[in-house]
Amino acid sequence: TLARVSNPVPATGGADEESLEDQKRRFALYIAQVHRATRVALEAAVLTALGPNGERAREALVLDTVLRPCLPPGVVEVYVDDGYGTASEGLLQAAREAIEGMRAAGVYARAYRAQGRPVDVRVKVDGPEEALPSVEEEALGPDHL
Repeated sequence: TLARVSNPVPATGGADEESLEDQKRRFALYIAQVHRATRVALEAAVLTALGPNGERAREALVLDTVLRPCLPPGVVEVYVDDGYGTASEGLLQAAREAIEGMRAAGVYARAYRAQGRPVDVRVKVDGPEEALPSVEEEALGPDHL
C-alpha cells in the first residue's frame, strides 16, 4: 500500500497524449525510414528527430542533385523548419544526428534552418459587385482596407 506521496517541485514540460492522427503520421514516417538513404527516409528522419527541449521539425525539405542540379554529386541539403522559421540549434543538431544515421555512405549531408521570406502578392478578383468587398476583406483582413 502507498503511504504517502510528496512532490515539492512541480513537474514541467511533457506533452499531451498523442492523437490518433499523430500516431498515424509517426507510423508513416517510420515506414518511410525502412528504406534508408532515400530523400523520403532523410525527411522522415528529420521529422522524427527530437530536440533537447522536446521540439520537433514540422517540415523538412531534402534537396539532392535531382531536385537541385547545381549541387555536387554526393551532396544533400536539408532544410529544417519548426513552423516558425526559428528552429533551435539543438533541433538542428538532433536533425543532423538523425541524418547521419540514415544517409548513405559517401554522401555529405548539410542541415540548415529554414527561414521565411516575405513575398509581395497581387491578386485580381472578379465577381459580382456585392461579393467583392467581403472577399477582399476576408483575404486581406480588416487592417489592410
